[in-house]
Formats: sequence, structure tokens, C-alpha cells
Amino acid sequence: MTKKILYLMMIIISCLSMISCEKKENANNDNDLFSGARYIKTSKAIIGDIENVLSYSGYIEYDEVIDITPKISGKIEKIFVKEGDYVKQNQLLAKIDKNSLEQFQANFNFADKNFKRAQSLYNEKAIDLKTFEEIETQWINAKTNFDFAKENLEVKAPFAGIITNVSMKVNENYDSMLNATGLFRIIGYGEVSTEVFVSDNDIKLIEINQLAKIKANDKHYEGVIEYVSPENDKLSGLNKIKIKVNNQHNELRNNQFVLVELIPQFKRNVIIVPRDALINENTIITVKNNRSLYKKIQTGMTDRHNVEVISGLKAGEDVIIEGNSGLDDNYPVTEFSN
Repeated sequence: MTKKILYLMMIIISCLSMISCEKKENANNDNDLFSGARYIKTSKAIIGDIENVLSYSGYIEYDEVIDITPKISGKIEKIFVKEGDYVKQNQLLAKIDKNSLEQFQANFNFADKNFKRAQSLYNEKAIDLKTFEEIETQWINAKTNFDFAKENLEVKAPFAGIITNVSMKVNENYDSMLNATGLFRIIGYGEVSTEVFVSDNDIKLIEINQLAKIKANDKHYEGVIEYVSPENDKLSGLNKIKIKVNNQHNELRNNQFVLVELIPQFKRNVIIVPRDALINENTIITVKNNRSLYKKIQTGMTDRHNVEVISGLKAGEDVIIEGNSGLDDNYPVTEFSN
């Protein structure tokens, strides 16, 4: 009986020892996990640029876009270009059939005959000066129209560019009264622009020659404000802004949708930190000897991501951007491991 009791006591002592060891191990783990240090993420203060950006959208407009219409009506004798062709200034695009001159020539011949007859009658004092001048005016008009028609049988490009539309075919009749769209459409590789409409609050910040960024084709293009309307649109109440866009490599297309960023204010080469570093408008938390350190700073411009630091912080210093909420001064911190 005594042996059994001793045996049971040994088992109990062994179990208690194992439990004690396990608790000690758990306590050590808890000390590792809850040592008091706050996990944080930092970012360095850097020298960079900061911009006040106003975002809008618009469409690209080529300054040289025109529908080319023959100056006289008539049958199309020949077309020398097709859609997509690049043409030079004054390049021949089409010819109008010479038979289109018949009516102009008939009108001139009739007016010329009457004018010569009127000259004889006037010299013989058979008609008065007023009648003669009326017939002379008819002759001048008929001659002008005939000469104009002869000079405009050929349709030429007014400037260098791309033919984007050919609306008719050879042997079809062009009528200047009925064909409102023109025979050709040409887009010149000149300046391009976009227009945006801004609110009354934003218009106060905008001036001619301010910078703009145009986003399209997964790229950014430079722009400059060249016109600010002095009046509001009646329907929308907004203000029209015209922006000249750098299309040096002809990558932007006419009527292409673009995102527009107006930059009424900006600073270059200043100290900036992420906005998430701010505890309030003039306080950030840095790190010194693995402890948090509150710093008072003077801030300047702010954009969507960063804030300018005018004083109180040097470039290269680490600032806490995550884990700073509710963090006390001089508190132990440790950086998140990646």
C-alpha cells in the first residue's frame, strides 16, 4: 500500500513539473510577442516636387482640321488620294470634269456679246450711261465666275496632313449646295489642344501659361494653358479653359479622350514626406534608438500623397507612416520585416 502511494505521488510530481515547464515556455513566448515594442513602417523625408493638381477630362482637338469642298459643282473626273494618305500642302487631290465649265462659258459668251453690243450703242448714244453700266456689270460678273471656275477645276490640299475621309467616287456629281460634308477631310500635324470646363472655385487658381499634364495612351504629355474664358457657360455655369498640348510625336489623335491635370501651384526641390506621416498639421513621429520621437514641423503645400516640410525636419530622416496612430513619445518601436 505504501509503495502504491509513493508511486502515485511520483506520477503527480512528474505531471506538475511538466505543466510548470510548459507554462514557463508559454510565458517566454508571450514575452517575445508582447515585449511592449510597437510594430511600425517608416519612410524617409526626401527632396522632391509637390504639386496642387486639379483633375478634369476632355478631348483632343487638332487645330488644323478641315472638310475640303470643291469650289465649283460638277462631275468628279479623277481622285488622286485615298483615306490614310499623307499629303503635302498644295498637293493635287482631285479634278473636276472640264465639261462643268460649259454653263459658266455659256453665261460669259452671252454677257460678252451683250457687252460688245452695248459698247457700240453707247458710243452711238443709243443707250444712256446707266444702262451701259448695268450691262458692263453683268459682263464683269460673268467673266469673274468663268475665270474662277477655270482656276478651280483642281482640288488641292490647303496644308500638309492626313486624309481621313473621302466622301465620293469618280464620276459622281458634286453639288456644293447639297454635299455639305465636303469631298475630303484632312487633319494637319500641327498644334493640338483640349478644352475643359472648371468650377468657379478652381478658376480662381488658374492663369494663362500655367502647366498642365495630359494623360493618354498610358503616357503623360505636357500642356500649357493658353486661354481662360472671361465668362461662364450659360447652361453649366462652368468656365472654359483651353490647353495647348505637346504632340511632338503625333501620338495623340483628333477627338481622343484624355485625362487632364491642371497644376496651378507647384514647388520644386523641397523636403517632402508622405501625408500619412502627419499626426496633426504640425506634428510627425521620427525614430531614434528604436524609440518614437515626436517632432514639431512647419508644413507648406500639400498634394494627394505628400506634404511639404518647411522646417523641423531634414532630408533623409525616417518618419513613421504606419503604426503611428495612438503612439506615445519615446515608446519602443520595431520596423515591420518584409
